[in-house]
Amino acid sequence: MKRFAILTSVMALAACGGGSGGGMSEFDRAALSNANVTGMVSRIQSGDTYNDFSRRATVGRGASSRDVATNVFLDDVLFESADKEYDTVNPNEDFMMRFVVDHNNGKIVGIETIDDGEIGTIDRVGDTNEFAIESDTESISAYVQLFGYNKGLKYADFGLVDVHGIYRDENGDENITQFIMPIAGGYESKNITADMDPDNFSQDIVFNGIAVADVGEPNTSVAGDRLTLRDNNATLTFKQGTGNEILAANFGEWTDATTGAHYDGWYNIVATRYNTGEDAGKAEIAFSNPEGRVIPSGFEAVDSGKVQNNTHANQLSVGFNYYGDTPDVPHEATGIIHYQCPGCQPFLMGFGGKAQ
Repeated sequence: MKRFAILTSVMALAACGGGSGGGMSEFDRAALSNANVTGMVSRIQSGDTYNDFSRRATVGRGASSRDVATNVFLDDVLFESADKEYDTVNPNEDFMMRFVVDHNNGKIVGIETIDDGEIGTIDRVGDTNEFAIESDTESISAYVQLFGYNKGLKYADFGLVDVHGIYRDENGDENITQFIMPIAGGYESKNITADMDPDNFSQDIVFNGIAVADVGEPNTSVAGDRLTLRDNNATLTFKQGTGNEILAANFGEWTDATTGAHYDGWYNIVATRYNTGEDAGKAEIAFSNPEGRVIPSGFEAVDSGKVQNNTHANQLSVGFNYYGDTPDVPHEATGIIHYQCPGCQPFLMGFGGKAQ
């Protein structure tokens, strides 16, 4: 089901103003501005490892024929709300997003969204991580909260998109919609997932990262109808020999260091995706509460034990992607998990981490 429709948008693509600005070029200022949204590098140059934001690195796809031939830029990265290969929840209803970049200086000036097949653009508000549209018929704000910077991710990023929309008909009546969606994406040229051979590793590969999640009906307009969860020490393990993947997150109470807001805790979760053996292609999720946390009313997990995907009316999708210079040395990983079951609130989670 389409969550929101973007009807109009005027994209402001003016380059940053000239002048010395304390010795900073417009490219440098654009790089600082972009860092308020994502820690990803702004280009991947053929034959190189990553390039940090710099005068040349922040130039977009329209820079020069030489650059276009040898570089892939940030606005080529597609962020998805579910891994299409593994999505068993709503495979045809995934939310996708990419950044809109001013090719004169590399600055992020908006986002392009694809929702239920409909494409729209939303302008960026200043140098913030907010994107908004305001007109007589609609008011839309989208907050892009990406967390890869906190773990040093350069090739990929992950987080949450929080969208609020108000739509007005010809009578002035308003329809309010809201959704929170986990997203993850990275440079395809650095995506080594398909080429990783578990037999080539002498030991398990552990990625230390952050898990962010939303529990609740995704289209609710009432903030109290959902939980926001975070674990700053979540782990993803890629098993040597089997390639099975295990993500563990401990969703205790937490306080947002930026806003000071305090959030309730939830369950610990372990999500597993099997890639070999008779269970290959299957996934399962387990909920536990050994700390005896008080779970907020209405957010109890109906299934407290292991639940395999698409059994007993439960719907589960688990997908991970790995990034690095070669398949033998993965540097970064991202993941998306969706879980739904009759009588329980939908659980949507994004993960990103760096190899230890």
